[in-house]
Amino acid sequence: MLAPEVSTYERSLASIAQIGSNPAHWKYSNFLASNPENEKNEYGTFPITINEAYSDQVGENSLKKKGPYYELYEKVKLLMLFMTWYALNVLYNVDNKIALNVTKLPWFISCIQLYIGWLFIFVYWVTGYKKVPKIFSYDLFLRNMTIQSICHIMVHYGAVISMSSTTVSFTHVIKACEPVFTAILSIILLKQYMKFNKYISLLIIVGGVICASVKEIHFTWLAFICATISNLGSSMRSIYAKKMMTQKSLIGENLNASNIYSLITIFSAVMSLPLVLIFEGKASYNFFLNYENTQTTYTYNEIMLKIFLSGIWYYLNNEVAFMCLEKPSSVPSCTPSSEGKTDRGNERSVGGCGRTSD
Repeated sequence: MLAPEVSTYERSLASIAQIGSNPAHWKYSNFLASNPENEKNEYGTFPITINEAYSDQVGENSLKKKGPYYELYEKVKLLMLFMTWYALNVLYNVDNKIALNVTKLPWFISCIQLYIGWLFIFVYWVTGYKKVPKIFSYDLFLRNMTIQSICHIMVHYGAVISMSSTTVSFTHVIKACEPVFTAILSIILLKQYMKFNKYISLLIIVGGVICASVKEIHFTWLAFICATISNLGSSMRSIYAKKMMTQKSLIGENLNASNIYSLITIFSAVMSLPLVLIFEGKASYNFFLNYENTQTTYTYNEIMLKIFLSGIWYYLNNEVAFMCLEKPSSVPSCTPSSEGKTDRGNERSVGGCGRTSD
């Protein structure tokens, strides 16, 4: 079973969402943003830091004030969230792979999955479950959303196309290289560095991926290249997310982690539609028009249900991932993916090598 993993991008957004409006915490964050030395740090694969000691202390004190039963309740709730996260990840991988095997239309499937996410997004906003984002500067907003949406297209489409041409496990093996891409791009685009021993440790990941690729009987260059493109997109998305957070107060309000992901889902779905029509528009039309000639044990209604469910699992998987990461204090020690740490006791790098469904 593949453990659901979270990308560096989602970790960064979730951690910033935890900061909230507490002046003490914002003061620390502003110091990091304004400190010239922070431009060359060793804060892990993604260069956003939070005051971990402060965050953990606040979380622990809050739980103690509410009593032992509330603390137990929070731990049980977090455990249930993680179990749900794992279950959704498994459901997505299974239904997504079935849909891909039958249709052979990875571009079409990827696009549909993004549009299905709109159902949740608009229900959340219309019902008031989540506050609707308010934009102050449309110029800054569009510039940031466009580049992150392009990166998201690379992430999602690259992963799905890769999975369509090989096993799900092999795609995830290649995508384990994401921290390597993030480390390299952080040097090139942000001029931020880690300690030398951390770069050496990344070689272990590269070596493991090379060994797994050589031994993989289902190896295809298409799968390898598309998974690599997905890694590149994820790392770039992380870096541009960091840049966006430095301008968040100028861009608008209600731009928390979940809302930013929702906006990127909307933008990437619209932007990718022309590509889907170009690459698989005719093939998609012919497939559904002549489905009775398809050699499969699934009926038309069954495969349509698989496609629809894969989109539901995909969005909910990412949604629950954010809910897990926004839990204070207890999350860093139990998140099912690796997380780089600095040598300083009171600061943690927000990053990791993992992903959600992508």
